[in-house]
Amino acid sequence: MSAPSEELARLTVLVCELMTQSYISLAFHVFYVYYFTTTLIEEVITMWPHQWMAGKILFFVMRYGPLLRIVQMALLETRFYITFTPKTCSSLFISSFATHMVYTYATEVALLICIHALLGSKRKYLVLLGIAYAVPTACILRSQSIWIKEFSRARPIDPLDVELGYSCTWAVAVDAQVIQADRVIKYVSVAKASCTAILALAVYYKRYRGRTGKLIKIVNRDGGVQLFLLAGIYFVLTMIETSRPGLSYITKVCIKKYRTILSPILTCRLLLNIQKVADPAARSVVSAMLFAPLPQSEDFDRFDHHLPINSRPVTGAGS
Repeated sequence: MSAPSEELARLTVLVCELMTQSYISLAFHVFYVYYFTTTLIEEVITMWPHQWMAGKILFFVMRYGPLLRIVQMALLETRFYITFTPKTCSSLFISSFATHMVYTYATEVALLICIHALLGSKRKYLVLLGIAYAVPTACILRSQSIWIKEFSRARPIDPLDVELGYSCTWAVAVDAQVIQADRVIKYVSVAKASCTAILALAVYYKRYRGRTGKLIKIVNRDGGVQLFLLAGIYFVLTMIETSRPGLSYITKVCIKKYRTILSPILTCRLLLNIQKVADPAARSVVSAMLFAPLPQSEDFDRFDHHLPINSRPVTGAGS
């Protein structure tokens, strides 16, 4: 095959990959906007009355962070036929990555706190859990700083990108340092995912093992469904990414979109359900760290919003 033919084939594959990524991203983004709008009333009822504690802060970071990143990524990936300067492209990429990191780590922190609550552990064990989480996370952040420095480099817009309608052209040169940083990120991520899965199994062993009857109802009420899904999918996807470097492009994009779109949704659902936990030990942790108990009147109002109209208490002259 001649050099021009090889170049044409390479460009054809590149354009197909970019188009595929755009369509997959659009599907996930539309789904998130739909989910956000259809659950906005639930958010107002269940979250807005709470004081600003860890639970409410984490919830809003995870809920609104993806919206901000959708806008940022739309500017970078959507064909608007608008040209940005290299500095603008780099700034957008870094800000998008920072947004993603903030709410991604918020999902991990929320998951660990909920695991701690469902285990009913003492505060000192949460400190140990926090240290065990912070050390590998610091290693990942250090490696990610190397990765982001290289992948955020932009150069003057390429004529092909102008014709295709993209706003930026990237000047990525993957060297040995970037490859090593990526390897560190993968190995440490496997360790974190494995520990999270083990903790999720500990929750099952302590809270749900031996339960009969309405086990599914209890697990769903406590947020156990979301917890096990988050821990299980996190572990499986991390193992797939690490053990199979030759994944197809579509698979890589779908895994990426799960982490950026679906994982925050599941964690927000977990925070909503963790408020319903009935175990006294878990309730004390939830009240102390995530959500302070609401006044009785506000709690009743929240419940009353979910009652059918004809079953709500009637007040008036005859009451």
